Amino acid sequence: MNSIIKSAKLSNTWLKNNAILVTAVRNHWNKDYKPGPYPKTEAERVAAADKYGLHPSEYKPYPDDGQGCGDYPNLPMVSGDSKDPFYPWDNPELKRNFNEPVCSNGKTELQLEHIEQFCGSAHLYQLVEASLIFYF
Repeated sequence: MNSIIKSAKLSNTWLKNNAILVTAVRNHWNKDYKPGPYPKTEAERVAAADKYGLHPSEYKPYPDDGQGCGDYPNLPMVSGDSKDPFYPWDNPELKRNFNEPVCSNGKTELQLEHIEQFCGSAHLYQLVEASLIFYF
């Protein structure tokens, strides 16, 4: 009986110290990051454009090909390096404003320009070979 009480106390302290885990399980916030269904009518299209803070003429969703992009806008890949450094950004490190939609390939858009800038037209195997020679 004593071991059951000790394990109950341990699990209670573990749940108190892992607030992120408990919050994610309890509140189901992952639904907030999921895009809505693909807009089929003009009214749904205007509502989706308003949801992402875009003008309806600028809003163009990804094609409905079953990949699960839904109503997320198909934005151009623009890295932070190509944006104006003197503009008063809300987040100056990433050169982004609050509530600004990001391209769905957010990680790649930051890397593509660096690869082209530093490597020119080098192929992937040349880059791997050069890095292996450098490290070993």
